[in-house]
Amino acid sequence: MAKITEFDLAQYEWLKKEIEAEVGETRQLERNALLGSGATWLWLLTDSDNKLPQLAWWLPVGLIVLSAMRCAALYARIHPKATYMRYLEKTSQQQGGLLGWDRCLERQLQKGRMATLHLRLSGTVAIVFWLALLGFALWIASMSPGKSKPKPNKRVVTTTTTTTTTYR
Repeated sequence: MAKITEFDLAQYEWLKKEIEAEVGETRQLERNALLGSGATWLWLLTDSDNKLPQLAWWLPVGLIVLSAMRCAALYARIHPKATYMRYLEKTSQQQGGLLGWDRCLERQLQKGRMATLHLRLSGTVAIVFWLALLGFALWIASMSPGKSKPKPNKRVVTTTTTTTTTYR
């Protein structure tokens, strides 16, 4: 195995901060998608005259889909960084260093301990969150009170009557 250098340690710290920032961004996206969808639904409920188009009820669906796609991209960026960090931790341990947090959790997971259940559930919970939010948004959009039935046209018919008077 290669020897851990100062550069590797600095890179490890940088990757750790990068992952923390990306995980934080995924949490912000989850919160903002939930709040943004809720705010949009509340705004749509104020349209008592049904003047807004039916398409407006589908805005939260688009927001949720785009936010979920961004989260998936962030998770895809986190995975290789975490893999490399585990490699650095493994190399450090083999040189007599500490085990490292990720390697410690990985070892517990291999032993089947319940303490590391979050490693398996973290991705699953995120997927369930996005699917549940998307399902709810689709349900709301399909049940929306938008312009479902056309209003009858009101025609104003004016009649004028003329009277003619003749004098002889």
